[in-house]
Amino acid sequence: AAIEKMKIHVGIPIRPEAAERLPDAHAIIEKIGPCIAQPKIDGFRLQIHVDKTKKNPLIRFFSRNLTDMSSMFPEFVAACQALAVKSIILDGEAIVYDPNTHQFMSFQETVKRRRKHGIDRMVSEFPLQLHVFDLLYLNGKSFLNKKQNERRKELETILSETDQTIRIIEERHIATGGELENYFIREIAAGLEGIIAKRPDAPY
Repeated sequence: AAIEKMKIHVGIPIRPEAAERLPDAHAIIEKIGPCIAQPKIDGFRLQIHVDKTKKNPLIRFFSRNLTDMSSMFPEFVAACQALAVKSIILDGEAIVYDPNTHQFMSFQETVKRRRKHGIDRMVSEFPLQLHVFDLLYLNGKSFLNKKQNERRKELETILSETDQTIRIIEERHIATGGELENYFIREIAAGLEGIIAKRPDAPY
């Protein structure tokens, strides 16, 4: 009963949602039915916490293992401050990209940003984009139990697909195994890790 009464506190990380591997696209459709598919980006999984209700706004970035990595991503701070929200918790993936070719770089390039010193130099040499794929909390309200499509709709009012620093990840509505297989092949050809499939009515 006490656990059920626990509330989200911005600045304290939430255990991230995990994915399950299945052997092929048809097995995914067989298990979850028509779904939402998103690119699987091979970067740093980040949980972003922002609270602008405080005198000194709180902005924190936590790793997949709930480690505070806030000092490593100064380029995301200004973009988070610019969000038209009072408080928010987002789930996403940060990856190095080439602003000239607009191509993602390999994980080996992205991992060079995992450091405590010389960060300013690395920001210019290895610029990051943050691709957000989920909304956990907004303006004092938990979104953990809301449906995936409801969380996405709210995200679309906050984030833009064209912002070059923090972007909302693209998604496709998929009905068949063949459609999902084609989308998977396209994402692999683009140099990404694969795809993530989600039920439209699933909570976080």
